Amino acid sequence: MNPELSGAHTHYLFVSPSAVEHGIQLLDHHDPVWRQAQIWAIGRSTAQALMLYTPQVLYPTPASIDGLMADTRLKLHTNQRWAIVKGKGGRQGFIEHLRQHKIPCEIVDVYQRRCPQQDFDMKGYGEAGSLVIITSQQALDYLLAKACGCDALKSSYIYVVVSQRIADYALSLGCQQVRVTDGPYDDQILQTVLGEGHGKSR
Repeated sequence: MNPELSGAHTHYLFVSPSAVEHGIQLLDHHDPVWRQAQIWAIGRSTAQALMLYTPQVLYPTPASIDGLMADTRLKLHTNQRWAIVKGKGGRQGFIEHLRQHKIPCEIVDVYQRRCPQQDFDMKGYGEAGSLVIITSQQALDYLLAKACGCDALKSSYIYVVVSQRIADYALSLGCQQVRVTDGPYDDQILQTVLGEGHGKSR
């Protein structure tokens, strides 16, 4: 990919550690004073990656776009200029939110997420009680595409997802058993998988 950045911004949002890895050199080249902007990260791991370059990083709890928009530290004004540093195709919800508030927003896609190229055999999967962890809408789309949208998988799988946004998407596709973790981190996912956390069933 050959991303570009048109000048300085007042706010930056990094959506993943990969966005940090692939985006910092671009920012240093096109906006050398980017560290003076307000810097947001989605998730603790993204914030930790950013703190190698700047100590002033804000991140919401829970670590999601919904968590960001509910964060009381987020003050939106039309005189702001945002840049969303992300992978191609992701995080449209916050972009639409900014546009609805008439806040200038530049999308900076710095990497391309790719699904695995190899096929896998779905035989034996989808039996009652089978469990799958889904961390993105793209991952769910890939799984169902490999299964040719098999209705049996939608009804028999228990889908453990890391945000309400993904849960709503799974339900809209016909997935019948969806559980939402308390957050995107490994321990929170594991607690939900083991039935020891407070994951919400949908």
